[in-house]
Amino acid sequence: MKKLSVFLILSLMLPFASFEANGDSMSHVPENESWHKEVKTGPLQEEIGKLQPGATLVLEKGIHQGPIHIKTPGITIKGKPGAVLSGQNVGSIIVIEADGVTIDGLTLKDSGGSYSDADSAIATRKANNIRLLNNKIIDSLFGIDIYSGTKILIEGNEITSKNLDIGLRGDAIRLWSVTDSEVLNNVWAHSRDVVSWYSKKITFKGNKGSYSRYSIHSMYSQFLVIQNNTFNKNQVGIFLMYGSDFIITNNVIQRAQGATGMGIGLKETSNILAQNNTINYSAVGVMIDNSPFKIGSRNWFHNNKLAFNGKGVLISSDLPGGEFKKNIFLGNLDDVETDNRRGSRSVWDKNTWDKYQGFDRDNNKIGDTPFIIRKYGESLKGTNPKSAFFYATPLFSLLSLIEEVTNFGDPVTVLIDQNPQLKD
Repeated sequence: MKKLSVFLILSLMLPFASFEANGDSMSHVPENESWHKEVKTGPLQEEIGKLQPGATLVLEKGIHQGPIHIKTPGITIKGKPGAVLSGQNVGSIIVIEADGVTIDGLTLKDSGGSYSDADSAIATRKANNIRLLNNKIIDSLFGIDIYSGTKILIEGNEITSKNLDIGLRGDAIRLWSVTDSEVLNNVWAHSRDVVSWYSKKITFKGNKGSYSRYSIHSMYSQFLVIQNNTFNKNQVGIFLMYGSDFIITNNVIQRAQGATGMGIGLKETSNILAQNNTINYSAVGVMIDNSPFKIGSRNWFHNNKLAFNGKGVLISSDLPGGEFKKNIFLGNLDDVETDNRRGSRSVWDKNTWDKYQGFDRDNNKIGDTPFIIRKYGESLKGTNPKSAFFYATPLFSLLSLIEEVTNFGDPVTVLIDQNPQLKD
């Protein structure tokens, strides 16, 4: 029985054995179409089947019965105000297997509830030049599921999942092996995640996500631009794993709370520019784990504001090449914390720290002495996860004071900012 268990575990792991956490791994993407089964269609399919390439079908106000399966290239399905397409709780509502298709202005509701089939409001299968515009998706397990395609535009859609616990909802938007595409000005809420897996050159801009798990979760992707988005009351804002070459700018991430709450998380991720982002009221503002991962790569965190978080930055393990400059740390319980008994390997320079207690005698807005964060002993405060319930209480403040005054052993210097900027 033990040999059988080992065999099963190895069998499950083999499909992933060929992937490495570097840019070369993007050249091979696993083909997994197990959820792509025969589409069961509804009464509207008869009209869909009559459309010629390049034709437009306008749906009038009222409820139209799907699902539908689009195999004709270049067609447009446009809904007038009040036009609803129902999937009748069977499979995906719209399945697209043709290039150049546009879906515009529909209300889509009542997908099936199968996770293995990834029942969605809109599912595309190896289709290119797709435009999904101004649709409202309600009561659908997954929202928009894009499987392998290029030049996909997802813009102006409103998406919610079925009324389930957060881990049982489907993803609002899922991109799998997608390139040169845009996700713009969408609003999603009460879904699970928005994901980009094995994808390249995707722009996420102007979106609003709330009351979900991961606002954006990327794995094995490259060249993503994540810009001008607002993510509120999700468990995680932006989490990037095993990828490289991302630009993260001008986003607002608020109230990423709970045991795993964080604004931006990096795991084995390289060449990141995170600039002009605001992360407020979250359990952890930024989490760094084994990043930047590629030898010789860099991660830049510049001009970000981390305010009123439990931990401004949590260093699980930062590797050489990280750079934190001109960031503002304001009102965090801990500005920078480390999980290890060693200091940060990143460069820290010209950041603004509200906990800085030095002077500026020459009035150059730079502190006369460095700002130093030290980590003292390993008390209950730092070692027992259950103690988080008492975080920021007078008890913990007393423990911190005792650690610093008694100084059991040599403290760890977490970071030194030689040029701390002073607040105006």
